[in-house]
Amino acid sequence: MRLYEGLRVSASVLCWVVAVASVLLQNLYVRPTLDYVGVALVLLASFFAGIVIMDLKEVFLGWVAFLILLLVIAFSVLSLPLLLGRVPHPDLLSQQFYSGIFVVMLRATFPFLLLETLIASLLGAVFGARVLDYARIEKIKIFSFVVIAVISIVTLWAPTNNYAYFYEAMEKVDMTASRGLMTFNQSDYMVVIPINATFHNPTGYDGIAIVTAIYRLYYVGKDGSVVELCMDRLRVKDAYLAESGSPISVGGEPVPPYSSVSRSFNLTIGLRAKAQTFEEIRALQETGQDIELILGNSSLDVCVAAQALVFVGRTMIPIEDVPLTYS
Repeated sequence: MRLYEGLRVSASVLCWVVAVASVLLQNLYVRPTLDYVGVALVLLASFFAGIVIMDLKEVFLGWVAFLILLLVIAFSVLSLPLLLGRVPHPDLLSQQFYSGIFVVMLRATFPFLLLETLIASLLGAVFGARVLDYARIEKIKIFSFVVIAVISIVTLWAPTNNYAYFYEAMEKVDMTASRGLMTFNQSDYMVVIPINATFHNPTGYDGIAIVTAIYRLYYVGKDGSVVELCMDRLRVKDAYLAESGSPISVGGEPVPPYSSVSRSFNLTIGLRAKAQTFEEIRALQETGQDIELILGNSSLDVCVAAQALVFVGRTMIPIEDVPLTYS
């Protein structure tokens, strides 16, 4: 009998951990803390754990074990990108990575989540002992909890697989660009450059959206001299606040996994202060010669789904210099 009770309590605690870990992790993949639905699911899982265990002492001891296992499982799963070798420069960033994960977990669980799970499980134990203490439904309660745990694992699989590519995506998202024939306005030294920019996501991460591409445009002369023509940004698609009063930014142009998104822009530059460069570029185009233009010091302003891992769901991704080739 004691063996059966020990196995029943142990199985209940394990199912409790799996159910709550699934809810917690799926929330942390996309937001800094649990939302109202997540909190409700955690409370229900804890309440049901109390119903299955029933004994108040066993519930408290089970909660201690639950807490330890929850933190271990959550930390291990959130560390998957580093463990799988998908974090750039792991030798340099491993300490920062682990400390960041620890901060995310602490912010999401302490103290409210821990207290909520304890109180809900104790209330569940009282309710179970007074209302549902029937031998004939004992196995039904345990079986139901096992089913909940299995469903939790299944629903966690896809978001976890997506999260595993997050840091790799932050390293590999890139941009290429080409231009058409430039239009010159001699009277005010204005140049209009039609640009076609393509944004690439060569990873399996689903949750990147491009807001703007920030750059400096350089002209490389035939003698090797480099002239900065302008500093500007390509506005791809605006971001906005997730809700009124929220600091979280959402929006942008989504770039799905293993795909690219192209957008066209007309870049207008005033070169009155660089009249000689204006004339040189115009002469090169008129004679059909190559014009070397480069988008340098570039970075992509993106919204990402992993709002718990970056500041307010928005981050800057530096990219290599982009040659502005004619096509």
